[in-house]
Amino acid sequence: MIAKNDVIILYCLKLDSELGLCARRLAYLHVISEKPAILSVLIDGNYNKTTRDDWSSYFFGLIGSSIVIARFGIHQIREEHIFDKTICILEEIQQNIHGKQYLFNDQFTAADLTLTALIQPLRMIPALFIKYKSVLEYCDHIRERHDPKEFEDSYVERLLKHHRQKRRSSQYQSIFRNIIWYIFYIVFYPFKFLFITTGTQTNHLYQYPSTNLTEKAHNDNRILKFQSLVNKAIFFSTYLWHFCFTIPKQMEFVNEEGSRILHRHS
Repeated sequence: MIAKNDVIILYCLKLDSELGLCARRLAYLHVISEKPAILSVLIDGNYNKTTRDDWSSYFFGLIGSSIVIARFGIHQIREEHIFDKTICILEEIQQNIHGKQYLFNDQFTAADLTLTALIQPLRMIPALFIKYKSVLEYCDHIRERHDPKEFEDSYVERLLKHHRQKRRSSQYQSIFRNIIWYIFYIVFYPFKFLFITTGTQTNHLYQYPSTNLTEKAHNDNRILKFQSLVNKAIFFSTYLWHFCFTIPKQMEFVNEEGSRILHRHS
């Protein structure tokens, strides 16, 4: 018989290996599609900057987006069924919390804390935010009861929320994105067979030390290595291609799936 603490630990590892990874990839897809300039923070490290509408932000955002696409496989969301996996995870969680105050034995545990932290990126996914509002409200109640500090959105969430509230793209974003798109379409699209790759290899890293392989949380973070300027040129050419051509199709797929689940349960 498995002890209660072991059950909770295994549940946390499952959340980390499934919900955490899927939520991160879907959230990054929306950021890259809607406001890639936000990811310039990965290059300049300036978290005090309140807007990302200048030329340097759009340029460095392009670099940051390419790195994120490669590291987290954002260009393979449809092929790896990330949206469907997320739905399955959320359905299970919704059933687990139904009629409960806490996940385990009517008391606050690490499982509640882990769920509340890992589900946060899904607030950036409109369809999932609407469909699984009960799960998000459950996490809000957990935070209200057990987090003495006032909750603040992450830097990326704040800027994306501000961008959505404006309801229009800045002229810099439209011009910059169109220029890049047309340049790549003219120059690189005829050579698309060179850029359609499976991406960097995924090394299954682990976030928790253990001698038991079944008790480790998987991490889908790809390791990027640049051994020469040629490697860098190939890398950025490849993932800028994905940025311009693959990511819009991934976003279209996720939007279609989001609309489908909302209409199905309306």
